[in-house]
Amino acid sequence: MVVQNSEYDFSYKYDVDELFGENTPIDVSGFGDDDEQEVNYEKKTSMWRYTSIGKLRNVINAKENSMGCLFFYKAQKFRKEDEYEGTIPDLAIQSAKDQYESLVESRYDSESIKSPDSVEDWAEYHKQVAEKMRKLSYINCWRYGERESDLMWKKFTSSGSGVAIKSNAEDFVESFEKWPGRLFIGETRYRYNDFNYHNFNRMTPLFIKRSEYMGEQELRAVITLSDKEINMNHKPKTYPEPVDDDLACAEVNLEKLISKIVVHPDSDLLKNVVEDILQVANLDVPVEKSSL
Repeated sequence: MVVQNSEYDFSYKYDVDELFGENTPIDVSGFGDDDEQEVNYEKKTSMWRYTSIGKLRNVINAKENSMGCLFFYKAQKFRKEDEYEGTIPDLAIQSAKDQYESLVESRYDSESIKSPDSVEDWAEYHKQVAEKMRKLSYINCWRYGERESDLMWKKFTSSGSGVAIKSNAEDFVESFEKWPGRLFIGETRYRYNDFNYHNFNRMTPLFIKRSEYMGEQELRAVITLSDKEINMNHKPKTYPEPVDDDLACAEVNLEKLISKIVVHPDSDLLKNVVEDILQVANLDVPVEKSSL
Protein backbone atom coordinates (compact mmCIF):
# COMPACT_ATOMS: atom_id res chain seq x y z
CA MET A 1 0.00 0.00 0.00
CA VAL A 2 1.24 3.44 -0.89
CA VAL A 3 0.01 6.56 0.83
CA GLN A 4 0.76 9.30 -1.61
CA ASN A 5 1.19 13.03 -1.57
CA SER A 6 -0.87 14.97 -4.09
CA GLU A 7 1.81 16.84 -6.02
CA TYR A 8 1.43 17.51 -9.72
CA ASP A 9 3.41 14.56 -10.98
CA PHE A 10 2.73 12.21 -8.06
CA SER A 11 6.30 10.98 -8.32
CA TYR A 12 6.98 11.42 -4.62
CA LYS A 13 5.46 8.76 -2.39
CA TYR A 14 5.14 8.70 1.38
CA ASP A 15 5.54 5.54 3.34
CA VAL A 16 3.66 5.21 6.62
CA ASP A 17 6.66 6.17 8.77
CA GLU A 18 7.28 9.36 6.81
CA LEU A 19 3.60 10.27 6.82
CA PHE A 20 3.24 9.82 10.56
CA GLY A 21 6.33 11.55 11.87
CA GLU A 22 6.35 13.03 15.35
CA ASN A 23 3.35 15.37 15.71
CA THR A 24 2.91 15.54 11.95
CA PRO A 25 -0.65 16.28 10.81
CA ILE A 26 -1.97 13.98 8.10
CA ASP A 27 -2.57 16.15 5.08
CA VAL A 28 -2.07 14.50 1.71
CA SER A 29 -5.10 15.97 0.02
CA GLY A 30 -3.22 18.13 -2.45
CA PHE A 31 -3.17 21.62 -0.94
CA GLY A 32 -0.10 23.82 -0.92
CA ASP A 33 1.57 25.39 2.10
CA ASP A 34 -0.22 28.66 1.39
CA ASP A 35 -3.57 27.22 2.42
CA GLU A 36 -4.38 29.08 5.62
CA GLN A 37 -7.11 26.75 6.87
CA GLU A 38 -5.99 24.97 10.00
CA VAL A 39 -5.43 21.23 9.79
CA ASN A 40 -7.50 19.91 12.66
CA TYR A 41 -6.49 16.27 12.87
CA GLU A 42 -3.37 14.30 13.67
CA LYS A 43 -2.48 10.65 13.53
CA LYS A 44 -4.38 9.67 16.70
CA THR A 45 -7.43 11.85 16.09
CA SER A 46 -10.58 9.75 16.32
CA MET A 47 -12.66 9.22 13.20
CA TRP A 48 -16.18 7.84 12.94
CA ARG A 49 -18.19 6.17 10.20
CA TYR A 50 -21.94 6.12 10.80
CA THR A 51 -23.69 3.34 8.96
CA SER A 52 -26.47 0.75 9.00
CA ILE A 53 -26.22 -2.66 10.62
CA GLY A 54 -26.51 -4.22 7.15
CA LYS A 55 -23.52 -2.29 5.84
CA LEU A 56 -21.56 -3.17 8.96
CA ARG A 57 -22.25 -6.81 8.19
CA ASN A 58 -20.91 -6.32 4.66
CA VAL A 59 -17.68 -4.84 6.03
CA ILE A 60 -17.18 -7.55 8.64
CA ASN A 61 -17.95 -10.54 6.44
CA ALA A 62 -14.30 -11.44 6.90
CA LYS A 63 -12.52 -13.39 4.23
CA GLU A 64 -9.72 -14.69 6.43
CA ASN A 65 -7.21 -13.49 9.01
CA SER A 66 -9.40 -10.58 10.15
CA MET A 67 -9.53 -9.09 6.67
CA GLY A 68 -12.75 -7.39 5.60
CA CYS A 69 -14.09 -5.22 2.81
CA LEU A 70 -14.29 -1.43 3.13
CA PHE A 71 -16.51 -0.02 0.40
CA PHE A 72 -15.61 3.10 -1.56
CA TYR A 73 -18.19 4.90 -3.68
CA LYS A 74 -17.53 6.39 -7.11
CA ALA A 75 -16.97 10.13 -6.80
CA GLN A 76 -19.34 10.85 -9.69
CA LYS A 77 -22.25 9.47 -7.63
CA PHE A 78 -21.72 12.06 -4.90
CA ARG A 79 -23.15 14.67 -7.26
CA LYS A 80 -26.64 13.29 -6.66
CA GLU A 81 -26.54 14.99 -3.27
CA ASP A 82 -24.33 17.95 -4.18
CA GLU A 83 -23.97 18.97 -7.82
CA TYR A 84 -20.68 20.75 -7.04
CA GLU A 85 -18.95 17.59 -5.79
CA GLY A 86 -15.70 16.97 -7.62
CA THR A 87 -15.92 20.13 -9.71
CA ILE A 88 -13.47 23.04 -9.89
CA PRO A 89 -14.79 26.31 -8.41
CA ASP A 90 -15.29 29.16 -10.85
CA LEU A 91 -12.97 31.37 -8.79
CA ALA A 92 -10.18 28.80 -9.12
CA ILE A 93 -10.70 28.61 -12.87
CA GLN A 94 -10.62 32.39 -13.13
CA SER A 95 -7.44 32.50 -11.05
CA ALA A 96 -5.87 29.98 -13.40
CA LYS A 97 -6.95 32.03 -16.40
CA ASP A 98 -5.41 35.15 -14.91
CA GLN A 99 -2.05 33.41 -14.62
CA TYR A 100 -2.38 31.34 -17.77
CA GLU A 101 1.01 32.07 -19.34
CA SER A 102 3.11 31.38 -16.25
CA LEU A 103 1.14 28.25 -15.38
CA VAL A 104 1.45 26.78 -18.85
CA GLU A 105 5.18 27.45 -18.86
CA SER A 106 5.70 25.80 -15.46
CA ARG A 107 3.47 22.77 -15.96
CA TYR A 108 4.13 21.91 -19.58
CA ASP A 109 7.87 21.47 -19.32
CA SER A 110 8.07 18.53 -21.71
CA GLU A 111 8.37 19.07 -25.45
CA SER A 112 6.25 15.99 -25.99
CA ILE A 113 3.25 17.55 -24.25
CA LYS A 114 1.38 20.18 -26.23
CA SER A 115 0.42 23.31 -24.31
CA PRO A 116 -3.18 24.60 -24.51
CA ASP A 117 -3.63 26.99 -27.43
CA SER A 118 -5.65 29.57 -25.51
CA VAL A 119 -6.75 30.55 -22.03
CA GLU A 120 -10.18 29.06 -22.76
CA ASP A 121 -8.56 25.77 -23.77
CA TRP A 122 -6.63 25.91 -20.51
CA ALA A 123 -9.81 26.29 -18.47
CA GLU A 124 -11.60 23.57 -20.42
CA TYR A 125 -8.63 21.26 -19.93
CA HIS A 126 -8.94 21.48 -16.14
CA LYS A 127 -12.68 20.88 -16.27
CA GLN A 128 -12.07 17.75 -18.32
CA VAL A 129 -9.49 16.54 -15.81
CA ALA A 130 -11.97 17.02 -12.96
CA GLU A 131 -14.67 15.14 -14.86
CA LYS A 132 -12.31 12.26 -15.61
CA MET A 133 -11.16 12.04 -11.99
CA ARG A 134 -14.76 11.87 -10.75
CA LYS A 135 -15.22 8.77 -12.86
CA LEU A 136 -11.89 7.18 -11.90
CA SER A 137 -11.92 7.87 -8.15
CA TYR A 138 -13.72 6.19 -5.26
CA ILE A 139 -14.35 7.86 -1.91
CA ASN A 140 -14.89 6.63 1.65
CA CYS A 141 -16.02 9.30 4.14
CA TRP A 142 -15.55 9.59 7.90
CA ARG A 143 -16.14 12.31 10.49
CA TYR A 144 -13.12 13.33 12.55
CA GLY A 145 -13.33 14.40 16.21
CA GLU A 146 -13.15 12.88 19.65
CA ARG A 147 -16.89 12.82 20.34
CA GLU A 148 -19.97 11.34 18.71
CA SER A 149 -22.15 13.55 16.55
CA ASP A 150 -25.91 13.75 16.94
CA LEU A 151 -26.03 15.27 13.44
CA MET A 152 -24.34 12.21 11.94
CA TRP A 153 -26.57 9.77 13.81
CA LYS A 154 -29.62 11.50 12.34
CA LYS A 155 -28.21 11.85 8.83
CA PHE A 156 -26.78 8.37 8.26
CA THR A 157 -28.79 6.01 10.48
CA SER A 158 -32.44 5.25 11.15
CA SER A 159 -34.08 5.82 14.51
CA GLY A 160 -33.20 2.99 16.87
CA SER A 161 -30.85 1.41 14.34
CA GLY A 162 -27.36 1.89 12.95
CA VAL A 163 -23.85 1.92 14.35
CA ALA A 164 -20.76 4.10 14.39
CA ILE A 165 -17.41 2.48 13.61
CA LYS A 166 -14.63 4.24 15.50
CA SER A 167 -11.01 4.32 14.32
CA ASN A 168 -8.17 6.83 14.11
CA ALA A 169 -6.28 8.15 11.12
CA GLU A 170 -3.09 6.18 11.75
CA ASP A 171 -4.85 2.85 12.27
CA PHE A 172 -7.05 3.53 9.25
CA VAL A 173 -4.03 3.89 6.96
CA GLU A 174 -2.23 0.90 8.46
CA SER A 175 -5.32 -1.30 7.98
CA PHE A 176 -4.71 -1.08 4.22
CA GLU A 177 -1.70 -3.38 4.59
CA LYS A 178 -2.68 -5.52 1.58
CA TRP A 179 -4.04 -2.77 -0.63
CA PRO A 180 -1.83 -2.72 -3.76
CA GLY A 181 -2.76 0.71 -5.06
CA ARG A 182 -2.62 4.33 -4.00
CA LEU A 183 -4.48 5.69 -1.01
CA PHE A 184 -5.11 9.42 -0.56
CA ILE A 185 -6.39 10.71 2.76
CA GLY A 186 -7.14 14.25 3.76
CA GLU A 187 -9.43 16.66 5.54
CA THR A 188 -12.25 18.05 3.43
CA ARG A 189 -11.89 21.82 3.04
CA TYR A 190 -15.16 23.73 3.15
CA ARG A 191 -13.95 26.55 0.96
CA TYR A 192 -15.59 25.89 -2.38
CA ASN A 193 -17.35 29.27 -2.38
CA ASP A 194 -14.12 31.26 -2.00
CA PHE A 195 -11.49 28.83 -3.32
CA ASN A 196 -9.47 30.96 -5.73
CA TYR A 197 -6.11 29.25 -5.78
CA HIS A 198 -4.56 28.73 -9.17
CA ASN A 199 -2.29 25.85 -8.12
CA PHE A 200 -4.92 23.15 -7.77
CA ASN A 201 -4.17 19.68 -9.09
CA ARG A 202 -6.21 16.69 -10.18
CA MET A 203 -7.13 15.62 -6.62
CA THR A 204 -8.13 19.05 -5.28
CA PRO A 205 -11.79 18.95 -6.42
CA LEU A 206 -12.30 15.71 -4.48
CA PHE A 207 -11.34 17.38 -1.19
CA ILE A 208 -13.29 20.65 -1.28
CA LYS A 209 -16.97 21.26 -0.54
CA ARG A 210 -19.24 24.22 0.03
CA SER A 211 -19.29 25.80 3.48
CA GLU A 212 -22.88 24.65 4.01
CA TYR A 213 -21.49 21.16 4.70
CA MET A 214 -18.95 22.27 7.30
CA GLY A 215 -20.81 20.53 10.13
CA GLU A 216 -19.78 17.17 8.69
CA GLN A 217 -16.10 17.62 9.71
CA GLU A 218 -15.28 15.13 7.00
CA LEU A 219 -12.11 13.14 6.55
CA ARG A 220 -11.94 11.51 3.14
CA ALA A 221 -10.03 8.57 1.79
CA VAL A 222 -9.76 8.23 -1.99
CA ILE A 223 -8.57 5.35 -4.15
CA THR A 224 -8.30 4.78 -7.87
CA LEU A 225 -8.64 1.34 -9.40
CA SER A 226 -6.30 1.84 -12.33
CA ASP A 227 -2.66 0.79 -12.24
CA LYS A 228 -1.92 3.28 -15.00
CA GLU A 229 -0.17 6.47 -13.92
CA ILE A 230 -2.44 9.52 -14.08
CA ASN A 231 -0.33 12.64 -14.52
CA MET A 232 -1.72 16.15 -14.31
CA ASN A 233 0.48 17.17 -17.23
CA HIS A 234 -1.08 14.56 -19.49
CA LYS A 235 -4.16 15.14 -21.57
CA PRO A 236 -7.38 13.73 -20.04
CA LYS A 237 -7.88 11.56 -23.12
CA THR A 238 -4.72 9.62 -22.15
CA TYR A 239 -6.19 8.69 -18.75
CA PRO A 240 -7.38 5.11 -18.30
CA GLU A 241 -11.02 4.37 -19.00
CA PRO A 242 -13.17 4.19 -15.85
CA VAL A 243 -14.80 0.95 -14.82
CA ASP A 244 -18.59 0.70 -14.68
CA ASP A 245 -18.79 -0.31 -11.03
CA ASP A 246 -20.18 2.29 -8.63
CA LEU A 247 -18.64 0.48 -5.66
CA ALA A 248 -15.05 -0.57 -5.02
CA CYS A 249 -13.98 -2.94 -2.25
CA ALA A 250 -10.65 -2.32 -0.53
CA GLU A 251 -9.41 -5.19 1.62
CA VAL A 252 -8.55 -3.97 5.10
CA ASN A 253 -7.39 -5.47 8.38
CA LEU A 254 -10.45 -5.05 10.60
CA GLU A 255 -8.57 -5.53 13.86
CA LYS A 256 -6.38 -2.56 12.95
CA LEU A 257 -9.21 -0.50 11.48
CA ILE A 258 -11.84 -0.76 14.23
CA SER A 259 -11.08 0.43 17.75
CA LYS A 260 -14.71 0.02 18.85
CA ILE A 261 -18.29 -0.01 17.60
CA VAL A 262 -20.91 2.26 19.11
CA VAL A 263 -24.59 1.36 18.69
CA HIS A 264 -27.44 3.79 18.12
CA PRO A 265 -28.50 5.83 21.18
CA ASP A 266 -32.15 4.79 20.83
CA SER A 267 -31.52 1.04 20.60
CA ASP A 268 -31.73 -1.37 23.52
CA LEU A 269 -31.14 -4.62 21.63
CA LEU A 270 -28.66 -3.72 18.89
CA LYS A 271 -25.59 -4.15 21.09
CA ASN A 272 -26.25 -7.90 21.35
CA VAL A 273 -26.74 -8.17 17.59
CA VAL A 274 -23.41 -6.47 16.88
CA GLU A 275 -21.61 -8.65 19.44
CA ASP A 276 -23.00 -11.77 17.71
CA ILE A 277 -21.76 -10.52 14.31
CA LEU A 278 -18.29 -9.93 15.73
CA GLN A 279 -18.23 -13.32 17.44
CA VAL A 280 -19.06 -15.14 14.20
CA ALA A 281 -16.25 -13.22 12.47
CA ASN A 282 -13.91 -13.98 15.40
CA LEU A 283 -13.18 -10.29 15.95
CA ASP A 284 -12.35 -9.00 19.41
CA VAL A 285 -13.75 -5.47 19.21
CA PRO A 286 -15.44 -3.56 22.07
CA VAL A 287 -19.12 -2.69 21.59
CA GLU A 288 -20.73 0.17 23.47
CA LYS A 289 -24.03 1.96 23.47
CA SER A 290 -23.95 5.60 22.44
CA SER A 291 -23.45 8.10 25.22
CA LEU A 292 -26.02 10.47 23.66
